[in-house]
Amino acid sequence: MKILWLTLLCLLPLTAIADVYEWVDKDGRTHYSDTPRQGAKRIPLPDFQPVPPPPSLEGTFPDSAGADTPAPAIAALRIVKPGEGETVFDNSGSVTVEWATEPAAAGGGIRYQIRLDGQAQPALQSGQSFTMQGVERGEHTVQVTAIGPDGRSLAESKAVKFYLRQASRL
Repeated sequence: MKILWLTLLCLLPLTAIADVYEWVDKDGRTHYSDTPRQGAKRIPLPDFQPVPPPPSLEGTFPDSAGADTPAPAIAALRIVKPGEGETVFDNSGSVTVEWATEPAAAGGGIRYQIRLDGQAQPALQSGQSFTMQGVERGEHTVQVTAIGPDGRSLAESKAVKFYLRQASRL
């Protein structure tokens, strides 16, 4: 917040600049000021030209491909891996989640949201597997939701409980 105010305060004088004057002192150093003085020369400044905002990027990402195509109906969505109650052994905390739809959903702009312990993972997935990184040891639940191109939920898997086991740090 301090940086924002400092930036605004630094830019405020720029809005009131009328003229800039340049002069060289007796030691040969060049000085600039907004007040005229004897021997100073006025420097013309260009008119302020605001920079237009960048063009909208809406509709240019691959996620929007097929947005006009209706998404296929999904009767069921289930997590294939890890299995219910399965123990995953991985010291780095990597857990791969795989899921399947019935009927098989291919294309149609469907994306999948993965939730670990109720917390949504950062990105929607287009495939039917995702490897989560940095999962802590212990008991967890994972759930997957199919999302259509219009952003509506199409189907949701049952939450699957699994355990992550890591070798002892000792």
